[in-house]
This record gives sequence, C-alpha cells and structure tokens, in this order.
Amino acid sequence: PAIKGELEDRGCFEVLDEIDVAACVAAIEEGGEDVWGIAANLMAKVCGDTDPREIMSRTLAIAERSGKPILYGARREPSVWPLAEQLRLLRPGDIVTYCFHGDAQSIVADGHVVDCAWEARERGILFDVGHGRGTTDVGVAYEAIEDGFLPDTISSDVHQMSINGPAFDILVTMSKFLCLGMPLDQVIGASTATPAKVIGRQDLGTLQVGAQGDAVVLDLEDGQFEYHDVTGDTFVGQQRLVAEKVVLHGELWHE
Repeated sequence: PAIKGELEDRGCFEVLDEIDVAACVAAIEEGGEDVWGIAANLMAKVCGDTDPREIMSRTLAIAERSGKPILYGARREPSVWPLAEQLRLLRPGDIVTYCFHGDAQSIVADGHVVDCAWEARERGILFDVGHGRGTTDVGVAYEAIEDGFLPDTISSDVHQMSINGPAFDILVTMSKFLCLGMPLDQVIGASTATPAKVIGRQDLGTLQVGAQGDAVVLDLEDGQFEYHDVTGDTFVGQQRLVAEKVVLHGELWHE
C-alpha cells in the first residue's frame, strides 16, 4: 500500500482504504511473470484494529481477478478469528507460511497436528516454513514432523533482525529440519525443486538440460552443532549442511 508523507510506524494493513483491489490487480498485470502471487500477513501488528476478515476478502478478490496464489500468514488470536475458518478460505495452490509458529492457534495441539491443518493439506493448501525472528518454533516443528506433517517448502525469512540469529541463513534452516527428523532428500527437495514448482519456474531447482545451470555442492557434516530457537532456547544437532561450491549459470562462482 502507498503511504503518503513520511513513513509511519504502523502495520501496512492498518488503513483499509490503502488495500486498493483495482490498483493491486493493475500492478500485478504490469509486473507480468515477475509477480508470482499476493502476500497477506494478518498478524495483529500488521493489521492493527482493522478487521482481518475484510483484509482477507480483498486479498481473495485480488487473487481471483489476477489468477495468482496467496502466500498467507494466519491471524493467531483464536478470539479474533479461528484458524479453521481462515484455512477454509484458502484455495488449492495457496500457501500458509510461518506454519510452525508457537503462538496461539499453532497447527500443533497436544503433540499432534490439528484437524483443520490436515484438512487444508488434503485440499491442496501448501505449508511453508518462513523461518525468521519469531516464526518457527523448534518444538512445534518437531511435533509436527513426528506426526508426519512435513513442510512442503523450507524457506528462510532473513532480515536485519534474524540474520544474526535465530534464522541466520537458508542452510542453517535446512540443517535444523534435518536434525528435527526430516529426511535429507526431503529437506533438499523442499528447499529447491518444490519451491521452483510452486512458483511455476521449472527451470529452477533441477539439473535437467535447458535449466538455469545453478547448483550448490553441499557437505553433510557430523558433529555437535548448536541451533537457536525463536524462543531463546538452543538445541544440539548431530548434523549440518555446509556449502562447498556454488555454480551459477554453469559457471563456478565460489570454491
């Protein structure tokens, strides 16, 4: 949304009039293939006192008119909006990000993934990690993985408040999920081929002829490695992934 005058210390959805459906659709059409979808984070600090249902209504209108999927950050207070109601609005191909947060309305309750999350997955809703400063609780992720609910995509939400911990970078995030019990091949797939497929870029995340020619050579190290949680706790894992070489467009970039 456009904010007139000086930048204000408020969430981007606090002024409902700034969620201009027609203007957003026009911007998406102008962006063409550079625009994959619509991000809608409905956490309280982003929405303020604005009704999240109305924000989501406009988000869905934009998604329907543009034909784009939604990257969705759920509202977390059950008294404001139950998670089951939120998930029912999402469509196949939409993605729930920050899926392992530990706030109220976590997808895990009493050690098991809640029914509405399973139902959403069965309808084709995808679940993404989005590990930043406060969005991935290791305990929630562990219980979900133990229950057989693995993330579809592993992503880092690296910014100035998470790059020095607890997220650090995508390799640390991948290593965490490896140590939490996610099989190595699924960790790699959820960080490469699956995200590429989700955003419609079949030339990424693959070594097929005609692809971009991008690759990373990783070393799987064994040892005792300390990982940081968003709660301030740490845990020790026995493995980590380390980048040894990077190839961009078929050329060695780093060794």
